[in-house]
Amino acid sequence: MQAATKAIETIGTIDAQHHLVPDETLPITGPTRVRVSHLLPEESNINETEWLQAAAANPAFDFLKDPEEDIYTLSDGDRFMMGGDKVNKYYNMVRMYNILESDTNDLGSTIHFDKRNLDCFGIRIYHLLFMSCNLFELVAKEMAEETVNDIVKKKVEDTGMGEAHARKETHNNMNVWKVVPTICQFSSGEITFLPMGYKFNPLNALGEADINKRNLTWWQDYNSVKHDLMQIHNATLRNLIYALCSAGLLVSHIAFIGGVRAIQKRSVLFGGLYLPSL
Repeated sequence: MQAATKAIETIGTIDAQHHLVPDETLPITGPTRVRVSHLLPEESNINETEWLQAAAANPAFDFLKDPEEDIYTLSDGDRFMMGGDKVNKYYNMVRMYNILESDTNDLGSTIHFDKRNLDCFGIRIYHLLFMSCNLFELVAKEMAEETVNDIVKKKVEDTGMGEAHARKETHNNMNVWKVVPTICQFSSGEITFLPMGYKFNPLNALGEADINKRNLTWWQDYNSVKHDLMQIHNATLRNLIYALCSAGLLVSHIAFIGGVRAIQKRSVLFGGLYLPSL
């Protein structure tokens, strides 16, 4: 028997990455029938047919066409995680980000979020910076694995060295990350740190044409403190904001392509950033 559905005016919109941005005042409690026009962003120039083809190929959504009406069904199950160890790994990445964002938001009760305080520093900020950079590194390595494999393959073909040797000398680090297209795509556009209306792009340097200039200042400062606590002055609120946002951008991307099926929830701290609501 077909599950009962309910009809409502709108449940939200779909962004450019086909993420559902829900109207939080209308939570989905079961399979929900919505008209295509209600799924498309307002004032959108997106071709409806092309959009539906892209959405249908998106594992995060399950659209079922009603042959008699211009209506699609958003399954209730789309709010939940798919099974499997790999998806569980992505689930944990999202969970780690949510914890770090919550702890950073709580920091505002001690340090007023104001542009005049962006250069303040301290041990508590360093702790959050350290964990945010660790999360960024974890996700970046996952996203760069295909690029690493390509580099290893090319070394084997060009030099004749064994694959094990080529892989050993190919480190999955910033030297690789800064050429990975799926990471560098975040070099354009701006993010807003909502508590102070501060606009920035933490990965802007990855858009430099010269690869040698693709240096992230906040990452360099993190490394300086990690290796020498006397450099604690580099553990600033600004660097924490940049690192946390960078981690969030990568987590949002990898969770989406990795099959984490959930409604996207707006970040508490960063305008324009959405992550699965778990």
